[in-house]
Amino acid sequence: MAMSISNQQMHQLKNNLLDDYLKELMTLLQPDFGQWQQSIGEDNFYHALKQGVEDAKTEGFSQRGPVKLYINLQLLLGSGFAIDPQYAGLTEEWQRLKTQHVSQLEQADTLHQELTPYFDQVLGEQNNALLNHLKRLQQLNLNELGVYKETYKPDLHALLYELYPEKYQQLGKETMTQVIIKGTEKAYYQYHFEQPSHSALLVTACFSLGHQFDQDPFLPWFSQTQEHNPINPMHMTTTDMNTNTKAYTQIKAAMNEEFEADNSQQQAKWLEASLKSYADRAMMNYRQK
Repeated sequence: MAMSISNQQMHQLKNNLLDDYLKELMTLLQPDFGQWQQSIGEDNFYHALKQGVEDAKTEGFSQRGPVKLYINLQLLLGSGFAIDPQYAGLTEEWQRLKTQHVSQLEQADTLHQELTPYFDQVLGEQNNALLNHLKRLQQLNLNELGVYKETYKPDLHALLYELYPEKYQQLGKETMTQVIIKGTEKAYYQYHFEQPSHSALLVTACFSLGHQFDQDPFLPWFSQTQEHNPINPMHMTTTDMNTNTKAYTQIKAAMNEEFEADNSQQQAKWLEASLKSYADRAMMNYRQK
């Protein structure tokens, strides 16, 4: 009698194979990111790897070597590095090869060659350049960023250079301008940040961690920023005041403005604390090298 395998059994087999593969990846990444794995927790790291495998597949990588490289780059550059505007110039040749039916191994080799000079300069010998950047992140102060409305872009250029001169110089001023523009748009449309210092802090996060830092499974606590709901103002009922009166409209507008400003300040302070927490954790990881 021929043996048959049900769909449920086949599904379970695939899950078991994936589980074995993810555990193998965790072991392979242990030398470079073992401290980070402990920092965010093994379960979080496991699920982040699972998402990373899916991301790699979307980019055309399914073989073990290219997938491991892709996830290494996610950990170093941010999970959305493949579409991050600050790395567009570094991944240009790889993006071109993806459309030409080039083998995965050749694509991975090209990606590695494109990024090696960048890492040599930006990480520095024994990760010293990166560690210095992390020390500066630890000392961030939302109230002392030195970014003002009248001189917003030049102030931000100066801030990013001060925070990580090696990275700023390697990517160039034109790319940094795009980081500032895209980060400011994200700050305004996604977080409703209007204060220059608040926007500057979010641009800093995009610069340091990648433009999708708040969706990065390897940075699980940052996703909470988006989960902070705006503080709801007190609702005045029609029994308190006639909703058609001009006074009611003015008071409601003032209350909304006050509470939205308070919520933005809370989110910005939370983001500041989260960046410092990231820097603390990353310092521990990269000091192990």
